[in-house]
Amino acid sequence: MKHKTIVLAIGAALAASAAHADVDLMAKEVQIYGKLHVSADYYDLGSATGATNNSTGGELTSNSSRIGFKGEKKFSDNLSGIWMFESTIDVSGESGTLSARNRYLGLTGPGGTLKAGIHDTPFKDMLGYTMFGDTVGDSRNILGQLSNGTNLFNVRAASMIRYELGLGGFNGSLEYSPDAKGTTTPDSAGNNYAVTSLSLGYKIGGLDIAGAYEKQDNISNVNNANANGYRIGVKYKIADLTVGGIYEGLTDDGYGARVERNAYGVNVAYKISGITLAGQYLKADTSGIGNDGASNYSVGAYYDLAKSAQIYGVYSSIKNDTAAAYVLGNDGHGTKYAPAATGETVKAISVGMAYSF
Repeated sequence: MKHKTIVLAIGAALAASAAHADVDLMAKEVQIYGKLHVSADYYDLGSATGATNNSTGGELTSNSSRIGFKGEKKFSDNLSGIWMFESTIDVSGESGTLSARNRYLGLTGPGGTLKAGIHDTPFKDMLGYTMFGDTVGDSRNILGQLSNGTNLFNVRAASMIRYELGLGGFNGSLEYSPDAKGTTTPDSAGNNYAVTSLSLGYKIGGLDIAGAYEKQDNISNVNNANANGYRIGVKYKIADLTVGGIYEGLTDDGYGARVERNAYGVNVAYKISGITLAGQYLKADTSGIGNDGASNYSVGAYYDLAKSAQIYGVYSSIKNDTAAAYVLGNDGHGTKYAPAATGETVKAISVGMAYSF
């Protein structure tokens, strides 16, 4: 009888998922959630690739689709245990791998929240001040990316410990990983890739502002291949209008001259008659190697079919300087559109749908 009751409870919870996100199976102790996101893209990799196969074409792609389980167990009035286990899934069927997203075990109470596992860094969390996440217009087209297409400063750190605290309108996070790549055996030379990242933010009314700093040591387990970065973000919402901006400064400390560069971006969104119109501009300045800056323009429209379902159309273009090869859709989006040569303009138009549960 007990087994039958559990089965019926699970079935009822899953049936309710059409109306509610975060499906509860055992109160808050076990919850199921997820997001399915697919798009049909048409891309152009630039004129220099005209003699190359697939320099233009179409692609159906799964964009950070995921399924997750999470829970909370109350131990006392002031202490609860929390956990999360989230994996990427490929709706397009091109990959059957369930790769790790945020996963952790932790404790939470009035004194803050402590997590241990794998998690996006506070520096990466600053992408929340941009728009077009997980589409061809994702801000990682510029932010955190180097001019050779290396996605360096958007880290999901393995083997991390993270502390979070909210107090009034303030919120802060501190995360440290001595082995961000999650190697099973420590580097015998002591060159494990270590990441230290922290952020501080403040929210009042429609205003949201924050800053973050990150230090990366022994990148890719290379001794003294170090780099630092900071981000400052602001977002303001009034009625149906949202405007935002972000600034990023990267500093080389042994990794290479390409890290030595700044970038910035502005964005705006306005909702009218159920349709959200959005635009974003991002600019990477020249780094230490010279003539390797880039500009990224994105425009799009979103329509909510329901609270949990959305369709959209997005156009995005990266114009690379003569020594730059910034990649469109470098992270978050399921397919990376890279120029075959430096100095090329890469662009794509994408029509997609996302469903959350």
